[in-house]
Amino acid sequence: MQIISLLPFEQTNLEEKDELIIKIIFNQNIENFFEQVSLTSEPSLVWQKEKSSLETILFSASGLLSLPSSAQLNLKLTYQDSVLKEWFYHSPPKAKITPFPTIDPNASYVPNEEIIKGLKKEREQADRDLPLWQSLPYETEDFKISHYIRPFTLVVYITDKSKQQIVEKEVLNWVKEKGGDPSIHKIEWREKE
Repeated sequence: MQIISLLPFEQTNLEEKDELIIKIIFNQNIENFFEQVSLTSEPSLVWQKEKSSLETILFSASGLLSLPSSAQLNLKLTYQDSVLKEWFYHSPPKAKITPFPTIDPNASYVPNEEIIKGLKKEREQADRDLPLWQSLPYETEDFKISHYIRPFTLVVYITDKSKQQIVEKEVLNWVKEKGGDPSIHKIEWREKE
């Protein structure tokens, strides 16, 4: 048995949510080994396991927000006594509360209302046309989602062109995980050096 897909991707910075769901897709029907597969983590979390499809197991745990900020969450997937895979994620950073900025009346430059409105419009335009810009760049061993080159078009650097179809599915899954619409996002492929 082999793992053919793992979501979220290894070494990902996890979102600031209390629950983590890990989707593991195998290269065969899980029926014969489902009960013998287990997931452990350090720091320790209580993992629930369920069948999602003939080849897919979902593991879920809550308590992520109780982990130290930006700590490493180490995971180990085992079948009976054999280790199938070890990987890690970075726990979500704790939200920083930023005080509302005040403008010093003695400052040499104070933006007027027109400039502030213009900046707001630019931000709204970026959020509309480049919806995942705040999550970039994102990188794995096989590829890097670098930046938007134009609205809804991501530049993706790939290490091995022969894996382009697999990587494309992973990139579009990442887009969906981050709240983007994979049906309207396009990929501009570039070779990773």
